[in-house]
Amino acid sequence: MKLMKRFAPGILAAVIICLLLQTVSVVFTVYIFYFLLMGTSAALGIISGLMIWIFSGHKSTLTNAFKILGGNINTSEKQAFFSALLQVLLRHTWEMPQTVLGHIYLQIQNIVVLKKRVDYWGGATFLILENQKTRKGISIGSFINVYIKDEIKGDFETAITKGMLFMHEYGHTFDSRIYGIFFLPLIGLPSLISAATAKPVAGTKGVLTHDFRWYELSANRHAAHYFKKYYSFDWKVFEDLYPLQKPSDYA
Repeated sequence: MKLMKRFAPGILAAVIICLLLQTVSVVFTVYIFYFLLMGTSAALGIISGLMIWIFSGHKSTLTNAFKILGGNINTSEKQAFFSALLQVLLRHTWEMPQTVLGHIYLQIQNIVVLKKRVDYWGGATFLILENQKTRKGISIGSFINVYIKDEIKGDFETAITKGMLFMHEYGHTFDSRIYGIFFLPLIGLPSLISAATAKPVAGTKGVLTHDFRWYELSANRHAAHYFKKYYSFDWKVFEDLYPLQKPSDYA
């Protein structure tokens, strides 16, 4: 029953998209390439996972490849059915570029990194790389990759609601739905460049220039609203590290 609630809206969304493809030829052509990219990356992940299982005995890569593929129709259990249905329809129409890129990226990360896990939460698919030397994250549509220095033990929902990095990256998924096909040029690429060239902000503890970019502040605000609504989380406790707005004296 729990799996049905999570995936039923996504399955119906897939059926609706397939029916629509029979009516518009141009859209049909676009989706041929879309499904080709999705299928190729999924096949790469599954075949690689199978080979790793055969030769090393570790089957987590194979299991994760299927879970990442399933992330395409994964929805939040907190959503009503039609709200979840709309989310998946947007994921594979309005958010199509970041959806296919995010899926490909997570499949590749799953293949090349040994210590990892894949979890569903809030309609997003998380690939967590554990025991890393740094903490960082990247959100591409509903696919999220997070690096952490330790390991997650126990329930993932508990871990995400206690980890500011997880909450921040989840906040980006809201802007993905808002900006749709414009998300990558307006947020994705600028964010990548900003993160690579970020410098410490004088007078702060661990805050970088990247953290004051409008899209980073926007992700924090979305996350603050969501986690306050569902978990009564007080974002102000950690606002010095994950700011909601620029300080008045920041240039």
